[in-house]
Amino acid sequence: MSPLALRIGATALTLVGIFGSAGFVARHVKNASAPLHPAVVQTGATARSSLPTPTPRARFSLQPNVRTTDDLAPLTFTYVS
Repeated sequence: MSPLALRIGATALTLVGIFGSAGFVARHVKNASAPLHPAVVQTGATARSSLPTPTPRARFSLQPNVRTTDDLAPLTFTYVS
């Protein structure tokens, strides 16, 4: 293929993508009357008492967790070596 044909093809493909994306966005306009949150079925103290108590989650730690030991022989080779 000639370099000119490749440039024309790349430009045409880019333009098809741009206009296709613009058309998609124009057809899918945000609905201003759509609710942001789903409706709540139960309200008040009865709803809170029927919910299970959340269990505490483990905290994220950025501490290094590599531990050394003298019980094992040193690693001298790996699977890829």
